[in-house]
Amino acid sequence: MVNFKNYPEANLLLSPEINCFTGKNGSGKTNFLDAVHYLANCKSFLPPADSQNIRNEASFFLIEGSFEKQGKVLDIFCGLKKGQKKSFRKNKKEYEKLSEHLGLIPLVLVSPSDQSILIGGGEERRKFLDSFIAVMDPDYLRNLIFYINLLSQKNSLLKKIRENKNGDQEMLDVYDSQMEGPATEIFLKRQRFCQLLMPEFIRNYQNLSSGKEEPQIAYKSALLESTWAELMVAGRERDSWLGYSGTGIHRDDLEFMLDGKSLKKFGSQGQQKTALLALKLAQFNILKENTGTTPLLLLDDLFAHLDEVRIRKMLEMVGNRTFGQVFITDANAITMKNLFSGIDAEVKMFTVKNGEILDAEYVGQ
Repeated sequence: MVNFKNYPEANLLLSPEINCFTGKNGSGKTNFLDAVHYLANCKSFLPPADSQNIRNEASFFLIEGSFEKQGKVLDIFCGLKKGQKKSFRKNKKEYEKLSEHLGLIPLVLVSPSDQSILIGGGEERRKFLDSFIAVMDPDYLRNLIFYINLLSQKNSLLKKIRENKNGDQEMLDVYDSQMEGPATEIFLKRQRFCQLLMPEFIRNYQNLSSGKEEPQIAYKSALLESTWAELMVAGRERDSWLGYSGTGIHRDDLEFMLDGKSLKKFGSQGQQKTALLALKLAQFNILKENTGTTPLLLLDDLFAHLDEVRIRKMLEMVGNRTFGQVFITDANAITMKNLFSGIDAEVKMFTVKNGEILDAEYVGQ
């Protein structure tokens, strides 16, 4: 890794099991996880544009990593020069499309920003659903892109109609007809996915909370109660008045509850963090089962807002060797060493200081 974020250079030999990164806030712990995420998903999990990941005063960044998958070694390279197109290669061969790489290296990330899945708007939960399903099903992504493009055109027409600018009402029928097929496919796949997600989520939450709380998760979609054609007819007048489409699968949502109450409104920070971990571990298990590959597991700032019982449960799960290679960050090195001391797994502790990763220390087995 060269010139990525605050790292002038870093070259690490990682443990195949658990890797811990400790250091003060702003030292670069999360940035290292982001480099791993970049190689797996062709992008940062943090908001900045690609060019903003180049270290100050540098003109480029590059990240390289070797991954083992089903007995084969994959050498992945990503590089970016200012003002140029991003380069992505597998075993020295350039990808024609970055979409060809997605899903090759399954990865599950848990970061503080993921709390928006639970407490943010519906678009955050749809984004979670869409990105998750797309990794396992390329057809889903194609249908989603087609639907979004048609939705954009339909909204432009609805805006013209609202402003009385020669909007063609008959074209709305055309758009609705063209959107029906992909919308139905997206709905059915989201519904099937949620049927897989719900029991895994509940099982993980109850394990982490020692069964003291009863979580629920539900998929919300207007297509559960009406056909596409019925929804479009019922919403036509309102959409024309609003100037955009307020009905469709772009309004679907997930609802999380705890003991019958909204987790978003009534859940504590600890309960919300537990739910997020349970959700991401469910994602991990589903990816593992459906891709035949054990995903990488990245846990950023894992222990914040968790009580000792839930931390211990999480460590027991991480240390049982069902999770493959794990990356964990935390600010407190002493706490991390004490927590992992004696665990039945190879744990490699790295200290991060001002964009430099210092010599590693082994703890655990």
